[in-house]
Amino acid sequence: MPAPIITVTLNPALDKTVVVENFEPGKTNRARIVCYEPGGKGINVAKYLHELNYPVIATGFLAGHNGILIKEALQERGILADFIEVEGETRINLKVIDPVKNTETEINENGFIVRKEDLTALEQKLDALLSRCRLLVLSGSLPGGVPGDFYATLIRQGQKYGIAVILDAEGEALEYGLAARPLLVKPNKYEAETLLDEQISTPEDAVRAGIKIRQAGAAMVVISLGALGAVAVDGHQALWAQPPRLAVGSTVGAGDAMVAVLARAISEGTGLAEALPLAVAAGTRLAARRTGPQNSIGLETLARQVQIMPIKTRPASLAAPEMRVSG
Repeated sequence: MPAPIITVTLNPALDKTVVVENFEPGKTNRARIVCYEPGGKGINVAKYLHELNYPVIATGFLAGHNGILIKEALQERGILADFIEVEGETRINLKVIDPVKNTETEINENGFIVRKEDLTALEQKLDALLSRCRLLVLSGSLPGGVPGDFYATLIRQGQKYGIAVILDAEGEALEYGLAARPLLVKPNKYEAETLLDEQISTPEDAVRAGIKIRQAGAAMVVISLGALGAVAVDGHQALWAQPPRLAVGSTVGAGDAMVAVLARAISEGTGLAEALPLAVAAGTRLAARRTGPQNSIGLETLARQVQIMPIKTRPASLAAPEMRVSG
C-alpha cells in the first residue's frame, strides 16, 4: 500500500445543501431535498482520494457538536480523521440549489477562533504524521486567529521531511504560501485574477497568469477555468485541458476533486501532462453525476475525452527555479 496523503483543513464546515425549485429571495420557499455532508476543501479532497481508493489522513481543526458529526461521518466512510479539537463550534455552510433556474446560493458562516496553542498542537501532530506520508495538501480558507502566513509555515514544515506540498488557497494565504515554494498551487480563475490584479478571459491569459504565479514560487501551477477546463504550467510546458461538453449540475467541490487527482498523480510519479486530463475529468465527472445517475461516467473514460492542447510560450518565460522534493 502506498504511503498516505495528508489533507489539512483549518476551517472545516458541516455543509447543508437545500434543493429548492424556483427559489425566490425574500419569500417563503419549500425545500425539496435537505442533506448534510462533512465539508471544507481539505476534507473534500480527502473524500475524493478515498473514493479513488488512495490512503489518506484528514487533519486540521474541529469544534463542537458539528465537529463531532463531521468526524463520525468521515470515520463511517473509512477515512482516518485525526483532528485537533478547539473551542467553539464548527461552522455550517448553507447551499441553496435551484435546479429550475440553475442557480446556487451560498451562505458561509465564519466559524471558530483558533488560539496560538491550537496552532502549536497542529504543528506537533503534523510532526508525527509527516514521517509516514508522501504528500501534504493544504486547502481552504483560514479561520479567525490563524495568521496569513500559517500555510507557509506548514509548507516549510513539510519540506523539512522531504514532503511535496500542494496548496489550494486564496488571497493572503496564497501569496504567503507561494513564497514558501510549494510543489503545486491550484487557484481558480477568480483567485488567480485577484492575486495578480489582472483579468483572465482566455486560456492564453490563464497561461500567462500561471507563468507569473510560478515565478512567484510554485514549481507547478494549475488554474481551473470552469467550463473552459484548466491550464497547467511547469518548467517545461504550458497546457490547456478542454473538458467534454456534458450536462452538469452543481460545481461545488469540482476544484477539490481536481486537487485529489493531482495529489494522487504526484504521489504515484505521474507527469503533469498525464495527470491534467484526469484532474479535469474528475471535476467534470463530479458535476455531471449531480444531473442524474445516468451521467455517472468512469474517470478514465471521461479523461480520454478531454482535449489537451499545448500553448506556445517563450522558453525563457517558463524558466524559474525548481523546488526540489526528495522521496
